[in-house]
Amino acid sequence: LFLVTGTPIFFENDHFLQMYDSVRMLEGERIYKDFFQFTFPGTEVWYLILFSVFGQKLWLLNATILLLGFSLAWTILAMSRRLMTGAFVYVAPTLFLFFGFRWFGMDGGHRLFSCLFASLAILILLKEISLPRLAAAGGLAAMSAFFTQTRGLAVFAGIGIFLLFYYITAKSGERVKGFLGSSLIIG
Repeated sequence: LFLVTGTPIFFENDHFLQMYDSVRMLEGERIYKDFFQFTFPGTEVWYLILFSVFGQKLWLLNATILLLGFSLAWTILAMSRRLMTGAFVYVAPTLFLFFGFRWFGMDGGHRLFSCLFASLAILILLKEISLPRLAAAGGLAAMSAFFTQTRGLAVFAGIGIFLLFYYITAKSGERVKGFLGSSLIIG
């Protein structure tokens, strides 16, 4: 993404569409009124904020891609630490960085943003299932939808189906030991 001297490398993808829309918004146009976008405006708002602060610079895209890649790798590592022990915790984030991110994920558009928030929603529920954690996971799923509607909806549905299964398999009024040692009082 950057040369050793710090010069950003031009990396063409459809993230430039969202960046262009951000420039249009910076110049006073309004999304969905003056121009159309299929996704919700999360990515456009992100670049609008960055362009307002730093100006229209290519390095902002590359810095965003780097930030998203490392944030997702950290989230995957945190999930792995909840599920595994030993050296195996590093397998999933390493596979993501060297294969998933390098070949498929170098994107500063809506896709990685929504993946990051969806992963954070799941991570928050891995430790414990409680009302505050469910609310936080719902907020993170909403943030995922703010970038990609379908992914946010899928996270909501996935968490809902898991909770439905979790509730049905529990006996009413009984303290349930559940997913990864989390506890939830049902009834």
